[in-house]
Parts: sequence; structure tokens; C-alpha cells
Amino acid sequence: MNLKQVRIQNFRNLKDVTVNLNDVNLLIGPNNSGKSNVLHAIRLGSMIVERNLLYKAKTKYANPVNDEEYTKWLTSVGLENDQEICNLSFLFDTESNSESEIYLSLTIFKKYSFETKIEWGITKEINTSMNLLEKFLTDNDSSFLYIEKLREVIIFRQLPLSKKASDTFSNLNGFLLQDTNLIEKSQNIIKKFVNFPIYEIAPKELRKPYGLTSDKFIDFDGSNIVSFFDYLSSSREDIKEELKKTLTLISKDFSGYRLEGLDYVPTEIRNKFPTDTIKRFGLIDSKSYENTIWAEYLSDGILYFLALLCVVHQPYPPPILLLEEPEKGIHPRRIREVMDLLFALAEEKKIQIILTTHSTFVVDEFTDFPENVTVFDNNEETITVKNLKNDILKKIDDSLEKNNYPKDYLEQSLGENWALGLLGGIPN
Repeated sequence: MNLKQVRIQNFRNLKDVTVNLNDVNLLIGPNNSGKSNVLHAIRLGSMIVERNLLYKAKTKYANPVNDEEYTKWLTSVGLENDQEICNLSFLFDTESNSESEIYLSLTIFKKYSFETKIEWGITKEINTSMNLLEKFLTDNDSSFLYIEKLREVIIFRQLPLSKKASDTFSNLNGFLLQDTNLIEKSQNIIKKFVNFPIYEIAPKELRKPYGLTSDKFIDFDGSNIVSFFDYLSSSREDIKEELKKTLTLISKDFSGYRLEGLDYVPTEIRNKFPTDTIKRFGLIDSKSYENTIWAEYLSDGILYFLALLCVVHQPYPPPILLLEEPEKGIHPRRIREVMDLLFALAEEKKIQIILTTHSTFVVDEFTDFPENVTVFDNNEETITVKNLKNDILKKIDDSLEKNNYPKDYLEQSLGENWALGLLGGIPN
């Protein structure tokens, strides 16, 4: 699944922004500029799909969202009155040879309580304007299992993803000449857009003992890694071995992990868990199998690597990985290694990555592909977004050329130029 574009309207401090996406994406800007809210909008959108199109079915990437959490997210949108609506629009590739795109529109509004409306459609040609699709949605009343065709657009309203649309609407064959299974493929893609966590891995949390609760999913901060390791050891030996192999490729100092029960567990830790079995973990020294380096003595960088590996080695890793500030708690010299790992994961595991940062070192890692960087600014409470390559660097290059300066006139690195304010995305 490849998410190509996100348009967010009236969500918290984002009034109307559009972000184009690639395989690995970086969002930069000052505090309160909306970059984290892009991740939150994607997270909320995936929750709405889970709750309304899958009908609380058990999802693959995380524990199902409960009623309290879902309501909390809906109320956090920031609608001030019954006249306001929030719209989250997503554009996907169809992963087929038909050069079509999938459009998903999620509308949030408030009557007696918060409600949602879901519409999704298929376009026959790539790069079809979102504006055309949105105009079509606006010009037609919504109803259950309603389908229309306008120009080269098909729109479904509230169609359950478990229902075969092509069986219900047999008259679509003339529209979908190139790929008669396109609707089912589109449904399968939207089924994957469910319940994506936002990971904000905290190495210090990985050092703490944890109760064994057979967790199949890694928590957003990585704190339940001990329980996840226990699940792999008892139920998924195949994933455990794959994880060990990947770990040895990243660091030849370790050959695997080990769990150990504790003779004494502080009361505040024991009271957190519904089980008496509380353990810690460590990594096995590759030079001596008997020697274990326990988590409390491992570096922040190694712990961050390990948590990321666990995220992507879950039984069903999320196809979209949302990361908040991966540089937190990591020595600057290890940031390049973390970014190298992220790029490798995107390529090898076919995972799309969207991350935020305040680190110049992370920005430097995008020097060769600035088109993957979106710059956020907050000017007098108006949020603007620009593509670093197409909207900012091109303008700088044109200005340098016009004034007969060489294009390498800016001697600093990409991250340093950002910190100096030459690229935007800094505090006023």
C-alpha cells in the first residue's frame, strides 16, 4: 500500500493543508506548526476505517481501539460548533497495472455527538485531481451503498469492505475494462489502512522490567518489549529467528536476546501488571553465550534499533510507520545508523515511513532526496506547508542562477541551512 497524498481540512490547527508522500517522508518545522497533527490525522483516519468499515473486527497492526479512546480522538479534532466539519482525504496507489488511484474521504461532524461519514472511490487515471473527486462528493447526496459514475470516477458510500462491490454492481464491467478485479483490490488496500499507532519510542522505558502478557503488538513507546519477546519465544519461533538474524547484521556484538525473572520487583512496577511473572531482558554477547548485557546497561541507540526491529517484525507489521522524533534520547553519532535502518526497512519490508524531527542531523540524511521533505510554518496562526525541493530549493537555485552565483554557494549542509532559517520551518 502506498499513500500518495493527504489533505487535511479543519483538524486542530490545520485549516487546509496537502502533503504529498513518498516511501520515506520527513516533516520539519517549529513547535505548534502542525507536523505532528499530520501523523495524528492519519492515525485518526485509520481508526475511523477500523470502527466503521470493519465493524470492530480484530485488526492486524495493533490492539483494537476501545470506545473511550475512539471518542477521545474524535473530540480532539477541535470542532467548535455544529456547523464546522473536519475532512481527511487520502489518495492511494492501487498496486496494480491499471494506473488507477483510490480516494478515501472521511468527514467528521458534530450533531448530538460526534459522527463520521466515509466515502471512497476509484479513478481510472493516475494524478486525477483531488478537487474533482471532492467536487463530485459535494454535488451528490450521501446514502448507504450508493454508487455513481462521473467522468472517470466511481464513488462508493459507506460500502462495507467485506462486501464484494463488483457482485452488487455488475454494470461496472464497462468502466473497469483493464482490470475487472480493481474494486476488490481497492477494498483490500483500504482494509490495510486501519489502526496505525504513532510510535514515539522511549529507550528509558525499554530498560524497565515488564509483566508477561503475551503481547503480539509493540506499544507506541516500545515499553512492552519483554512481553513481546516472550510471545515470540512461546508462539513464533520463526519470527524470533528472523529477528535474531537482523540483529546480528546491525550489530555483530549480539547474537540474540534473553529473558530473566527478578528476585525483587518494586511494588510500583508489580502493581502495574495483572500477572506475577515480571521479567527483564538482555542481549546475548556474541563472544560468549553465557554473558548477557541487560537492558539497563545497553545504549539508547541499541535500544531504539531493537524497538524498531520489533515493530517491523510483528506478525503483521504496519504498512505505514508513523514515527515521532526518532532522534530523542539518541546520541547524534547514531542518528545516521537509525536513518539507514529506516531506509533499509522501507525498501526491504515495503513499509512507508512518515516521521517528524527537530534534528539537523536527521534533515541531513535527506540531502539526496529533498522532495521527500515537507516544511511547515506557522505565521500568525496560519499553517503553511511547502515541499523542500519543489517549493524552496528550486526557488533558491533560480535566484542563485539569476544573480550568477554557483548553485553550491550555500556551503552549509541541508540541516545547517534549515537551522539558519534559509529553508523556512523555524520559530518566528
